[in-house]
This record gives sequence, structure tokens and C-alpha cells, in this order.
Amino acid sequence: MKNLIPPAVLLLIILVFSGCTNYYGASVQGFVKDAESSGGINGATIYLFDSDPADLAEDAYADSAITSVASVTQNGQDGYFTSRVFWETSMGRFWPDADSGTIYLIVLHEDYQTTFMTHKGVLSDGSNTIPDILMPRARLKAPIIQGQVVNQSGSGTNGVRVLLTQTDVPDNEYAVRTGNNEQGEGGFYRFEEVSWLTEDESKETEFIISVDDETYESSDTVTITVQESTDDDELLPVPGSPIELTRKPVTGFSTSVSGYAYRETSSGDAVPVQGIEVQVSFTKAGGGTAVQKTTTGQNGRFSLTVSWHDSTPGDYGAEDADDTPAPEIPAGEDGLTVTITYTNPGSSELIDPADGIQKTTFSQDFDISSHQDPYYLPDLRVVIP
Repeated sequence: MKNLIPPAVLLLIILVFSGCTNYYGASVQGFVKDAESSGGINGATIYLFDSDPADLAEDAYADSAITSVASVTQNGQDGYFTSRVFWETSMGRFWPDADSGTIYLIVLHEDYQTTFMTHKGVLSDGSNTIPDILMPRARLKAPIIQGQVVNQSGSGTNGVRVLLTQTDVPDNEYAVRTGNNEQGEGGFYRFEEVSWLTEDESKETEFIISVDDETYESSDTVTITVQESTDDDELLPVPGSPIELTRKPVTGFSTSVSGYAYRETSSGDAVPVQGIEVQVSFTKAGGGTAVQKTTTGQNGRFSLTVSWHDSTPGDYGAEDADDTPAPEIPAGEDGLTVTITYTNPGSSELIDPADGIQKTTFSQDFDISSHQDPYYLPDLRVVIP
């Protein structure tokens, strides 16, 4: 006698092997939060899968996921997400009315480490709340990093381009120009809004500070260890001596020459004198004399920019202006001997500091250098008869 299959079992076998498919849907919702602060994170992308995506490459998430959704603010709470998910199966757990299954979530955010979550027991035709997805921070914020660059005379130099580069991630680089600090001192660089990505629990990294400028260069670099900061105003002074600059080899140089003319009142006060003629002259490298003129202003002051060329820089291009040793010229800079001629077109007279005699005009030589900007001339005393 043949074994007979019960009709109910036979019907089930027929249905299964006939390709009958059932479709189910469910709502899921939850929050994406910072693992340390528990604050909600907006702008995260949540990918939902119906099978384990562990072996997927990141660029395959979008095509392989059931759906994706972004975290947003909902009712004043950041990091909220909600989505409908759909799946198909030949036999639901509560077939044919309902199913229960597992969904897999991958969460991405540029400032956080990629986070994976598996959630079992998702019920179809229901609202399913996912436990908070806690994301470890990947982008850490550095304190404000501040230091100084100086020329070879030790003076802070403004306008120099300085780089801050993460040691093991050269593409993470920042650039600023030097300027004055809060105390008005020059040559300070200040890096703000610096951050870096981390894939582990480390809260520190290394950065290298270097000079990358059109005019100046330096063999000095500074390596600093930077730790995460949660204080927007925290300042990290760069330890050690300032970075010392040298000028890149050039043949063109310039500096400004400034001075002040005054007279003394009967009470001994200094009063500025306007209208004194000032001439700056020097011998050009190719021969001939360059001449520039100006006059003192209402404040008694004047300033002229002196520019020159020298194919063999490093000296003053002439004998020193006096018998005393000329100031040393730093590498990459150049010096120039100039003649300053003062003339008073009015009735007052000028005191020649060389002999103390009153004159309507006199000349004096000075050794100026491109690294001294401005070059301040001695004050000119005027006597009014």
C-alpha cells in the first residue's frame, strides 16, 4: 500500500513550490546620537538592508539597501529618522497575515565613524522603534594654534604664508598669513577651525608647521601634538622659538625711508614742521643716479619707498656711510647707501647733525637694508629765526 501525503501538507508543498510570494511592510524610526554627548546628529545617512551588508563596499550601499533616509530635527529633537521598509518572502512568520524579521543599518556621517547596527524582531504593519544609534566621533576639533615667524633681526614679519599639515594625512592642510596678535605684535599665525578624522579611540594627532611663501623661506619646521578640544576659545601656543625666515634669492629689493621734522618752542615742546623738502638719491646698479623727492606733511613726517636692483646682493653696494661698521645684512636681503638731502624753502634753517651748524640745505648718507622696513632716519631739527 502506498504512503499517502495528507491533503493539508500537499497543499502547503504546492504553494511553496509554485512561487507564491508575500509582501510585507513596516515603519521604523529612531535617533542617531553622539556616542559621548548623547546629542542628536543631523545630516547622517541611514541605509537599511534586509540582509547582512558586512561585505559590501561603501560605494555599493545605495544600490544594495532597501532604502535610505537622513537624520533631521523632529519636534525640537535632533537626529531623528523614520522610514518605511518593504520586503518579500514566500512564507511569513505569521503567514499569511504578518512577518517578523531582521533589518541591518549602516549609518554614515562625515564627522563620525561608520556605525553598524542589527535590529531583530521588526514587525510588519507596525511602528518599530530602533534603539538609539550611537556614533563615535571621527572628526575631532583642535584648539586654536598660534605661533610666530621672525626675520633674521628677530622682528615679526607679517604677510607670510604658513602651513599646518597633519603628519599622517598630508591632504588635511591649512594655510594662513601672518599678522598682528591682540597685543599688536607682528608675525603671528593663527589656525582656527582645525580638525582631523580618526578611526580609533585616540584623541590626539600630530601636525607640522612650515613656511610656504612667495618671498620668504625657512628650514625650520615645528611638529606639535594636538589633542581634541571642546572649548572653542582654547588656545594652543606653539612651543619653542619662533620660526626664523630668510628671504628667497631675488635681485629686486625695496624698503621705506621715514623721518620727522620739528622745531622746539620756548617751553621746549616739539612742534612738527611742514614743507621741508626731502630728496633721496642713490647710484643705480647699471650706472646713473636715482632720485626721489617728497615734503614733510602737517604732522612733520615723510615717507618714501626706495626700490633697487642688485644682481649680487648682500652688501651696501658702496662704501659704508660712515666709519662705523655697517649693520649686518641677513641672507637673502640687500643693502643700499642712500644720500638724504634736506632743503628748507622758507626762512627757517636746518640743524646739520654732522657739525651742528644752521643751514638751509644739507646732505647725509645712510646705509639702509631691505630687511629694515621702515628705516627711520634721525629726527630733523628746524630753527625759525
